Amino acid sequence: YTNGYDANDPNAAGVPSILAGGVVTWTYKVTNTGNIAVAKANVVVTDNVTGVTPVYYSGDNGDGIFKPGEVWWFRATGTALNLTLPPPAGTHLVANSCTAGGVQPPRTAYTNIGTVTIPGASASDPSSYCNSSAPKVTIVKYTNGVDANDPNAAGVPNIAVGGVVTWTYKVTNTGNTSV
Repeated sequence: YTNGYDANDPNAAGVPSILAGGVVTWTYKVTNTGNIAVAKANVVVTDNVTGVTPVYYSGDNGDGIFKPGEVWWFRATGTALNLTLPPPAGTHLVANSCTAGGVQPPRTAYTNIGTVTIPGASASDPSSYCNSSAPKVTIVKYTNGVDANDPNAAGVPNIAVGGVVTWTYKVTNTGNTSV
């Protein structure tokens, strides 16, 4: 799970949207679906992303044995990346995702895969997050090519009565989503 959501498909509805720099908590629900008990030391949970290190936190009844039908929980935490920037080495991004089931414009998703290994068996499951949409915009208005915010400043165009005035508006998308 990523921040409480089983976000297997980065395009599905319900994938968490996390602001860049926000806290990410990955939770790994590990179930012994076999018919053999396994010593705790032999239950190994890993993640395919460097630096995401799952740690056991709950489920063992105190005997250190992962019995058939038992559920154990592992957790790892991290900081959400800005998915509009190049990722660090070892990070897995999925382009054209984060559509929330096709209702949002595509963005880039972060996806990692948790794996549990016990003697003789293993299982894996992906989970994803997207950055929260953070639309931002700036505008600069130019008068005859000059950014003349202060009418008393040096460089303000001096235009004769009846002279041509051309206003140019520079609009920049400074957010992390297309509009």
